[in-house]
Amino acid sequence: MMKRIYFLMALLLPFLNSNAKDMIDGHEYVDLGLPSGRLWATCNVGAEEPTEAGSYFAWGETQPKKQYTDENYKFNGKVEYDMDHHPYCKDITKYCSDSTMGKVDSLSVLEDEDDAATANWGKAWRMPTIDELKELKEGCRWDCCLNDSGERIAGWIGTSLVNEKAIFLPVSDKNEHWSVFKGGYWSSSYAGGKDFKPSYYLNCTKYNQAGSLNLNDFMTIHEYWRSYGLSVRAVVR
Repeated sequence: MMKRIYFLMALLLPFLNSNAKDMIDGHEYVDLGLPSGRLWATCNVGAEEPTEAGSYFAWGETQPKKQYTDENYKFNGKVEYDMDHHPYCKDITKYCSDSTMGKVDSLSVLEDEDDAATANWGKAWRMPTIDELKELKEGCRWDCCLNDSGERIAGWIGTSLVNEKAIFLPVSDKNEHWSVFKGGYWSSSYAGGKDFKPSYYLNCTKYNQAGSLNLNDFMTIHEYWRSYGLSVRAVVR
């Protein structure tokens, strides 16, 4: 099994490059035959190849930064910490559902001006909603690919359960908030709540406490702190 996984990258990269021939505004997409008909980009925003991590974005921000902190987050007011040292903000300026954190608005999805995919790739593209990330997860068969040394995860290949076309999600390796063993992809969906992690994301790896990969539970949906820098995989509107 591990030998099969190790060689998946070498075997499937030519397929990944050949099965995505359609482009919009200079960016390739692949039709995985998902029920919604949603078309997915073959590269992360900021990347030129499917295997590149690309840029990192805080949720609701459209430009990468050298550091991702609560203090330099775009919509932050005053950052405070609770008894468990978890950050929260009383003066959040946008995407707020609790009056104790800031001015409440009715926004449940990122607006175009705050969407990293739209801002960088144009109006034809946007970040996926949480439901679209779930559909991607459930609509493909997923296999892990190791890097050249076989010691770390390079990413995940998803093969459509409908038409056998494939998509590759690389694991980020340069994020100050993530180890080389983890990869996260933002959704555009706002989860709400009273803390500072109201933003949904797709976590593409999971390790047990011993550091071993759990292939049965690797791709999960969580809420996370919006100030952290994660990858973005765009979809066609």
